[in-house]
Amino acid sequence: MNPTRRDTPFREAMRSLLVFDGAMGSLLYERGVFVTQNFEQLNVTRPEVVRKIHEDYVAAGAQVIETNTFGANGFCLDRFGLGDQVRAYNVAGARLARQAAGEDVWVAGSIGPTGLVPGVASPAELDLAAATFADQAAALVEGGVDLFVLETFRHLEEIRIAIDAARQAAPELPIIASMAFNPSETVADGSTPEQVAATLRDWGADVIGVNCGDGPQLALAIAERMRGAGLPLCVQPNAGLPRTVDGRLLYMATPEYLDVFARRTIQLGATMIGGCCGTTPEHVHWMAKSGRMLGDRHIDVIRTRAVTAAEVVPVLEPTPLAERSDFAAKIAAGKFVVSVEVNPAPGLDPSKALEGAKMLLASGVDIVNVADAPRAVARMSNLAFCSLLLERCGIQPILHVCGRDRNLLGQMAHLLGAHAIGIRNLVII
Repeated sequence: MNPTRRDTPFREAMRSLLVFDGAMGSLLYERGVFVTQNFEQLNVTRPEVVRKIHEDYVAAGAQVIETNTFGANGFCLDRFGLGDQVRAYNVAGARLARQAAGEDVWVAGSIGPTGLVPGVASPAELDLAAATFADQAAALVEGGVDLFVLETFRHLEEIRIAIDAARQAAPELPIIASMAFNPSETVADGSTPEQVAATLRDWGADVIGVNCGDGPQLALAIAERMRGAGLPLCVQPNAGLPRTVDGRLLYMATPEYLDVFARRTIQLGATMIGGCCGTTPEHVHWMAKSGRMLGDRHIDVIRTRAVTAAEVVPVLEPTPLAERSDFAAKIAAGKFVVSVEVNPAPGLDPSKALEGAKMLLASGVDIVNVADAPRAVARMSNLAFCSLLLERCGIQPILHVCGRDRNLLGQMAHLLGAHAIGIRNLVII
């Protein structure tokens, strides 16, 4: 049996599988609210629209719904001339969600960033941010939320201010601290998922998470890297950006795709799944179906220690130039050296090219270098030809390495193979 608000405190339930709702803002837009209007104001001016969205998510299977208060802080509301409405919009937003949730569904008070950039914002602005987060959190508690969800933060310094404000407003309520990551799998200050998870844990978050970003695939990759912090994990991706497929832009995050994402995320160890921008009750329905299929389960959280690359792979010091090859020793000694280019054989018989290389060395040439597909003619690969020079003639050549015909993986394989057969001289083109 899945836990419900009626029979289980959230702090106990958060170690079981819980399904959150999806987007609010993009759904309001779909239902006729223009982006020129403040979405949080609708809690007061058009409460029936907001309540209906909450009810649709509950009907879809959400066990936790979030208040329509993501931008209901003083900074965001000031842009609409509504900075004095923080308490009104947050109390109303919490009460609307509470009405739709009934007795069995938890209500999470949504708190989003202010838009300030720490490091650029002045100390006075950061103090104002702390004050408006405190006002918002207090109003959400007044409206009856069961927990806080701090979401889509990109700066660690700002989410720390929000965590402190929420904790002061209601020390007893759980806090989910969720951040949005760049495609490079870092947040705005360059912190990695492992660093973010450990930092949020140390700052007192009860649950850590990833939300928004660039769709389910990125969220899953981030979640895998955050799961070792020893706290429950909440994963709420957005619907992603369109991908180019055969010249057409396609949105890949269909409800069925979110179903697959949900299964993988649950198997990874996440205790909370849901959606962010662009997701709908249909997406949540499919995720909830995965949750029911996997059954009632208590999910153990794990704690790991981040290790440095030096602990995993021993650091190798570069080989001194003079020790790399006979040719390198001459260079290191400051000698004048002569190299002549030799083309690989154009067919199956390399004997003529090999004899030519031996004649060059006998004439006083220090080394031969072997081109990579010269003159765009089909030839034996230069790596194979260099191997024959070593094996049959005892000649240590210089291998040309071009970047034009191989992807990164192919280039790595090429270089590893060259080193394995004894090639020690390269010219990178």
